[in-house]
Amino acid sequence: MESSVNYQFWLLLALILVGGALIYAYFFRRKEDSRSGDNSYLKALQFLTENDYRRAVEKLKEAVRQDSGNLEAYNKLGDVLREQGLLNNAIRIHKDLTLRATIKPDALIKAYFSLGLDYWKAKKYEKAETFFSKVTSDPLYGLKVIPYLLKYFELNEDYGKAIDLLKEKGLQKAEKYKHRLALYKVLLGLQAQQQGEAKNARILYREAIKIDSGFAAPYLYIGDSYLAEGKSDEAIKFWTEFCQKNPSKAYMLFPRLEKAWYEKGKFTKIEELYASILKNDPKNVHALLALSKILRKKGEFDNAASILQEYIHPDMDQELIEFEEANILFDQGRFEDAGEKALKLLNEKISYYAPVYKCPACGHVSDEPFWKCPECKALNLEL
Repeated sequence: MESSVNYQFWLLLALILVGGALIYAYFFRRKEDSRSGDNSYLKALQFLTENDYRRAVEKLKEAVRQDSGNLEAYNKLGDVLREQGLLNNAIRIHKDLTLRATIKPDALIKAYFSLGLDYWKAKKYEKAETFFSKVTSDPLYGLKVIPYLLKYFELNEDYGKAIDLLKEKGLQKAEKYKHRLALYKVLLGLQAQQQGEAKNARILYREAIKIDSGFAAPYLYIGDSYLAEGKSDEAIKFWTEFCQKNPSKAYMLFPRLEKAWYEKGKFTKIEELYASILKNDPKNVHALLALSKILRKKGEFDNAASILQEYIHPDMDQELIEFEEANILFDQGRFEDAGEKALKLLNEKISYYAPVYKCPACGHVSDEPFWKCPECKALNLEL
């Protein structure tokens, strides 16, 4: 009986020792694998700093093979594949991450952000917006997704949501977004105007002016709205106000003001405005050329030529000045002199009285100022 007990004791002890050895070996091996995975990940980061994407991908794959729990390496692998244009692979990796039951909240947020970037680069903007919207409340990634969400709302002409997003993030007064916010108000105003809601449109335009008083668009469209109702005096008032306060951008409203004053039979008023602008802003080449043009059309060639010389300044575009001088010579009947000067300046390549407006995104050209490209729908924030 005693022998049987001793045998059972030693058998149990042996099983415990073997089990302990196996457990130790298992965790030791996992620890070693984890260390190897960490080393592979660090090497991958080093290759990325050297722009060696091929070897970086190899090391990232090695890292996740050695330690499937290295979510940082797994996410980074997807990011690198996206940058290499392998979008389907990137999407698959990042989507797999979001489906892991054990993923921590911060890692899940990061995976959502990466997945949004994958879909954005694949031009699947609606799916990208779905994942970007999941991280808007995160302190870090919530700010990173703002440009993408704004662009998405712009593409869908949902300017109200764009405004709401900026307000939600407390960015409605940020200098970086001030001009864009004013433009959203203007575009909402245009939508209202197209629906026959002229009064509501003007309210939105005035809100845009409060946000960015140096923005030409709301003044331009308020004037257009009043003109459509036969209220030319109100239109002229708004346009003149903008020109006096913002002489550097006044040229965008010159054609409308000239037409409005001409139709009222008071064309000298526009001369007075141009002279007033030049008095306060002597380097304003657009006002100078516009005034010279009026004098030239009236046959006051000497006055037109002298005013050019009076206000000419090294900071002005000299080619535009010389081009106007060529026009004065031509209207005087001095065709040979005018032709010589015009040929020298390559007349067909110079835009002077009517500035050409070009879309910075697609290159669309128009002689009318526009803040939303009629071709590619991109917003023009440069005017």
